[in-house]
Order: sequence, then structure tokens, then C-alpha cells
Amino acid sequence: MFYPFDAEYVRRLRGGEPDVQEHFSLFFAERLQLKLRSRYQVADMEDIIQETLLRALLKIRDESLRQPESFGAFVFGICSRVCQEGVRVRKLEPLPEEHSPFLQNSDNQERDLIAAEQRRALLHALRGMEDKDRRMLTARFFEERPKEELCAEFGVSPSYLRVCLFRAKKTLKRRFLQKYDKHRKPNDEKKDH
Repeated sequence: MFYPFDAEYVRRLRGGEPDVQEHFSLFFAERLQLKLRSRYQVADMEDIIQETLLRALLKIRDESLRQPESFGAFVFGICSRVCQEGVRVRKLEPLPEEHSPFLQNSDNQERDLIAAEQRRALLHALRGMEDKDRRMLTARFFEERPKEELCAEFGVSPSYLRVCLFRAKKTLKRRFLQKYDKHRKPNDEKKDH
């Protein structure tokens, strides 16, 4: 679905509408990957993208964006600052030997690819869930909001919230494994039971 970046889009994003949030994360994750892929490894790139999207959402919620028409430039500007902060931190901290470009091997690249594939499978599984379960898992585990806040938002007691989260995690795990199961080792199945 197409969404123009205007005041209405920003208002809906600030309001937490699931379809607009999903559009925002997918749209910018894809474009930021294109921007970053030639300079960063997959794991670093994913971290930068997640940090950028999180900061953008936080700034949208506290109404830091003055011109909604420049929303794209706003997000890319945040990404540039995140990249600069990463460079600054790397200059202050010596790199461990394992991160030396001369010592990297194909295992690191393979691990990065597998991690990226797992993240995609997890996002796919999360997107296919019931709206309430998806919102509840996202709020608790990705946004790390307190249980008391979730109880108030969803109108449930703490004990029932625990049940809802348990069921939602179980559903997410099942959906994730359906998508990702072809990559698991046969011995891993025994651990699940």
C-alpha cells in the first residue's frame, strides 16, 4: 500500500496504527539496507537500521519533526548520526582481534546471513499473528514496556497478561519454526519437547 509522507502519515505513525508502523519499518528498512550495504557487515547494518527506526519513532512521538514533508530526509539524517556515533565509538575502543579484516572468515559471514534470515522469518511470523497478540509481544519484548502498562492498555489482570504472553509466544514460535524449520538440525527437535 502507498502512503505519502505528510502530516497525516506522521499523525497516524505517532498514534501507533499497526499498518502505518509496518509500512514505516518495511519501507525504511529496505532503503536503509541499500544505503548501508556497501559499508557495513549484515549484523552491524541490522543494528544501525533498528537503532535508526527506534530513534525516528521516538522523535515522532515526542513531536520533534517540524516538517512532515521532509520525513524521508529526517529518517536518513538519523541514520547518518547513528553511523557517525558508531564510528566515534570504534575509534575510542580498540577492535578485538576477531574483528580484524585479515582474520575474518566465511563462518562470520555465514553466521551473519543466518541471523538475517532468522530475523526475516521472525518478522514474517510476527506479521501473520492476530493483531492483539502481535501488539502485546511487540510492546513487551521489543519496546520493553512494563507489565503494568500493558495490563492497563489491554484491560487484563497481571496473571491473565502472563497467560496471553505465553500463548502468543507459543504461537510465534510455532509460526517461526514453520518458516525456518528447514534450516534446523534434527537434534534440535528433541530439545523442544
